[in-house]
Amino acid sequence: MADLSVQVVRTPPELAALAPAWATLHAQGCPNPFAHPAWLLPWAARWVAPGALRVLAVRRGEELVAVAPLHEDRGLRGTRVLRALGTGPESALVELPQIVTGPDPRRAVRAVVAWAWERADALSWIELPLAPDQGWVEPAWLAGGPDGPGTVVHKAVRACVVEPLPDTVEAWHATRKRNLRESLRRARNRLGRTGLPWSVEVHEGPDAVAALPTLLALHAARAALPGKVHHPGRFDDPAAAAFLRDAVAGLAAAGAVELHVLRVGDEPAAARLVLRAPGAIYLAWSGVAPQWWELSGVTLLTATAIERAIARGDRVANVGAGPDTAKLRFSERLEVHHEFLIGGTGRAARMTFGAYLGARALADLRRARAAVRTVPAA
Repeated sequence: MADLSVQVVRTPPELAALAPAWATLHAQGCPNPFAHPAWLLPWAARWVAPGALRVLAVRRGEELVAVAPLHEDRGLRGTRVLRALGTGPESALVELPQIVTGPDPRRAVRAVVAWAWERADALSWIELPLAPDQGWVEPAWLAGGPDGPGTVVHKAVRACVVEPLPDTVEAWHATRKRNLRESLRRARNRLGRTGLPWSVEVHEGPDAVAALPTLLALHAARAALPGKVHHPGRFDDPAAAAFLRDAVAGLAAAGAVELHVLRVGDEPAAARLVLRAPGAIYLAWSGVAPQWWELSGVTLLTATAIERAIARGDRVANVGAGPDTAKLRFSERLEVHHEFLIGGTGRAARMTFGAYLGARALADLRRARAAVRTVPAA
């Protein structure tokens, strides 16, 4: 890897200067909109402590071949964790953190790991998320440390429901599962029976930013809906809502966002945020008005977004992270993103790392139990 160099970006002005080249690298084929600088710079501005940026720009000569958007997160009892932007505080706002890589992802990832491992003596542990084409963190990469070989732990997977898209909308409809076809048919029939005019509005560019209050209101209403599977309100915190406005504005300027709104009469009944990336869409947050729940508006908007993606020539629709019944109606194909932990060197770091792993196992169990709870009926 002697031909690769790593530059560390530590300040917001340096990060802003890197953003255009980072966006160009992303446009070469990264299908993950959460890895775009327009999404991560607003996140870093709010939730990365001063002096904690550690964004790695990997270059071959003058060419940027990878960006590892990292930061150092200091926690309780003096822990120091090197982790991706979008993880740690408010991690739900970045559903798929990852390293952005060019044509040779494995070499770029190894360069990132090598840089981090050289500094492991000052860290409690390192967290790295890898996309499906970026492979695995190999323990052999960590040989020769000052206190012996490093410890690599596979932390978790983030599974996404993805659907490869055909060439035509007609071909897509012809291959839908029966329950999805029936759901879409019922949605249109119920809309007709309301006796009110209805339409699907697609907001792009500045219009998408202007329509965000509609999404935020419907998202909050869906989160509070009694008797349904619990969906947390991600934007109840004003800081999270302000972040979303900035991130959507950045993606809108790049032509990479749509906001779909189902309107019944004069009322917005449902909304869906659609993030775009090269050759792909990501079906992000949604919302629904309680009085229009039975219309299956979010399902209808999801289908509309996929139809538009096919017409545009996109090749994949990511229906979202975390497989569930609603997502699996669209596709049963999963794409798996891996997350790895690399333990820091030194006796104190090893003890801290071991304690963290034990606490994490208990937290994972609690989250698994909470994932199936419903909001109590009113």
